[in-house]
Amino acid sequence: MNDSDRPRDTDATTRRATLRRAVATARTTWNRHPRWGLAVRATVAAVIAFPVALLVPEPWSAYPYYAPLGAVVATSVTLASSARESAQAVGAILLGAAVAQVVDLLVPWTLPSLALVVLVGVALSGLRVLGGLGSWVPTSALFVLIVGDADPVGYTGAYIGLTFVGAVIGILVNAVKPPLPLTPATFALHDLRKAVVAQLDDLGDALVAEERPGPDEWLGHQHDLVTVARQVDDAVARATEAAEANWAARRHAAWRAHQSRQSRLFVDLTHRVAELTGLVVESERSRLRSDPLDGDLRTVTARTFRDVARAVEAADRLDGDADAYDAARRAVDDLETTVGRVRVDPSREPGAAVGITLALSRVVDTLTEHYERLAADDLDGNRG
Repeated sequence: MNDSDRPRDTDATTRRATLRRAVATARTTWNRHPRWGLAVRATVAAVIAFPVALLVPEPWSAYPYYAPLGAVVATSVTLASSARESAQAVGAILLGAAVAQVVDLLVPWTLPSLALVVLVGVALSGLRVLGGLGSWVPTSALFVLIVGDADPVGYTGAYIGLTFVGAVIGILVNAVKPPLPLTPATFALHDLRKAVVAQLDDLGDALVAEERPGPDEWLGHQHDLVTVARQVDDAVARATEAAEANWAARRHAAWRAHQSRQSRLFVDLTHRVAELTGLVVESERSRLRSDPLDGDLRTVTARTFRDVARAVEAADRLDGDADAYDAARRAVDDLETTVGRVRVDPSREPGAAVGITLALSRVVDTLTEHYERLAADDLDGNRG
């Protein structure tokens, strides 16, 4: 190879690497927003449903727009919810149509019949079995009563039948490449891990700050972890539901298992760290009466918070990090030793330090159990 060819090869390699990174970034961004895929699938289903509706016999083909409507309703974020919401939509339309037909027979006057349809339809829309599509009951009833007045049987049949046909098309489109929103759940878990780590680091830094926070300022060091944990619960629940009757889920079994394990771990850690934070904030806000973390006890406690934060960071990895867990355990042991010396010193009062140490120990116990499960699973995998 000539020396003049080397820059060209280097440029080509750089371009390929840049292209691969761009493709990977685009794929991750796409997977992180499942609603984009939902929009594409709904569009495809609606475009297919409309010409199909034009092929059905009269009088149904006179109302082709109900097929795309059913297709859009059926195209959901998960295959299981797609089938469920399709059934709920058709059920709501049936119920609304029945209400309209009965009212039209019993009440011949327009305004009273309109009022009664709305009254009964809205009341029935709260039926739990209809879920979020209960609002279709009064909508369907009004359409059948007013729009379908000239041909109630034909219109009602077209409304229900074409919505059902569109829903079937929507389900089939979803089934071709069923969504499996694992990436949003992974990012939610990542955000929760960062939030827990930030909380622990923030407490450690605040304890040894040159200018210690005042009583009211300590409230600002109490992060809202529960809201982030709730987002993780929702994201993992959606991913779990999406795996039902999903032929693509088996390919991602290891990812799903890891995600489920991480979800249980970090939600548990969230509650433990929130409890720990409450202890620290409360004890620091009452420091005017006594200093529960005086002298070396404050320094050791702050260092323990940081070491535990590093262990929480390590828990996000597939293989864990034994060194981080061991360091966190040693830090808690050192803190327990320091608290023990304070307890036997008649001139010092450990106060809240005992509860803080116990809470930190529980956090590390949770992390250690997680690491031991990872090690056991890895050993079982190697044996298999």
